[in-house]
Amino acid sequence: MLTIRRAMRALATKLALAVLPLLAACSKPCVSNNDCYNSETGLVCDLVLPDPQFLGTLPPDVRTRYLADIAYSSYCVVPRSK
Repeated sequence: MLTIRRAMRALATKLALAVLPLLAACSKPCVSNNDCYNSETGLVCDLVLPDPQFLGTLPPDVRTRYLADIAYSSYCVVPRSK
């Protein structure tokens, strides 16, 4: 039982490390830059694509638990550097 807990904790940590940078740079779902209050925040509406290979490594219950509510693909984000 302890080994399973450690494995789940390690997986949760890996998931958090993959998702947190996204969350730190993203705020809310959007349709256009107007939704992001671009002139006030500097954020832009941009497409966010989760890494399908990483998602494929997640057990279905973990994916559902942490990512089930992600229904949008565009979020207010810090503009990409060119």
